[in-house]
Amino acid sequence: MNKQTKTYTVYFALDGFLGLFEDSQQPWTIGGAEIQMYYLASSLADLPNVNVILLYSNKASIPTISHPHIQTVEYRKPIDRGMPFVSRRYNREINDAQFGTQSDVSFFMATNNEPIWLLNEAKLNGIPVIFRINGDSLVDGMGLITEEAQARIDDYILTADGIVVQNINQQSALRSRYNRSSRMIPNSFNKKDVLRAKGGKCTSSAQDSVLWVGRVDAIKRPWIIAELARRLPDVQFVCALHNRGGDTLYRQTLYDLNILPNVRTHISLDPQDLVPLYREATLVINTSSTEGFPNTLIEASLAEKPYLSLEVDPSGLLSDGTLGLCAQGDNELFIRQIQSLLSDSKRQKTIGEQANKFAQDNWSIDKVTSQYLEYAEEVYVSKHQ
Repeated sequence: MNKQTKTYTVYFALDGFLGLFEDSQQPWTIGGAEIQMYYLASSLADLPNVNVILLYSNKASIPTISHPHIQTVEYRKPIDRGMPFVSRRYNREINDAQFGTQSDVSFFMATNNEPIWLLNEAKLNGIPVIFRINGDSLVDGMGLITEEAQARIDDYILTADGIVVQNINQQSALRSRYNRSSRMIPNSFNKKDVLRAKGGKCTSSAQDSVLWVGRVDAIKRPWIIAELARRLPDVQFVCALHNRGGDTLYRQTLYDLNILPNVRTHISLDPQDLVPLYREATLVINTSSTEGFPNTLIEASLAEKPYLSLEVDPSGLLSDGTLGLCAQGDNELFIRQIQSLLSDSKRQKTIGEQANKFAQDNWSIDKVTSQYLEYAEEVYVSKHQ
């Protein structure tokens, strides 16, 4: 069959999709993994030869989605291994006239949020599982997650028919620790989603500002901003935070930031509220100890803002200074890099424009979706040979 005429059915099981598909105005506490899977599911569903099955664990939470290529289904834990992937009733719904005949290629797109039995049921029904690695901490063995969580990740990696990684470090770790090959596919931006694809140009403001966006936890380390603000009292720091680190950590971090005169905090922002923050920023910074592929790097690039990272450098993208800079964990170097870029508006503009072009050329959801389909077809063919 001609490659262009192949049909695909793609299964997702992320309850985190709920607020995104409903376009709700809830506080922006959904993580980067859910955002990226939402982008992928939406982009796939817009293709005429792809059907998307969204599996939800709670029927009451299933949204009404009026899209001709999206079906929502409640999944139920099987009583024994003889049960089908989802209940027989819902299997009939999946295969009804709305979706037509069986697809040429089907696959289950998984992250580390689904129960392992669901992945096993997919495999029992001949549906290949492609597991997407999110953060480096899931595979690098550095002990940043609990033993129980690590055991679960091991199950995912060993169960999956294919694995998608976000950077070279993850690819190397999978090869050395698990003897597993993988396909490297970056994060993306959705051109139709104006809330996340900032599209902002460099704008001048009365005062240079440095923007930080993320959750409050031990990986993102927003408290580093307090030290930076004390060391750089003439620089305005803007922090958009949401709480995933627990109430005590969250309250303490807010207190430490809010007592400083050159720090402005924004809490639990909706996506549209981030747009002016990116447009007004001079630089965007990252203080994480580890990440897979930061969404903030994409957002900064779309807004034509240089990106400075204390430690995270996905696949060495920041090493040559084209998109920004990385201090390789050196706090003093990080401060000097911030000072240097703030004092050089010409370099800011050059890096911002280069970053935007790179993002448009490499991270659009159309390009990323094509990469997923190509890889899924390889995995499907390999499984059914």
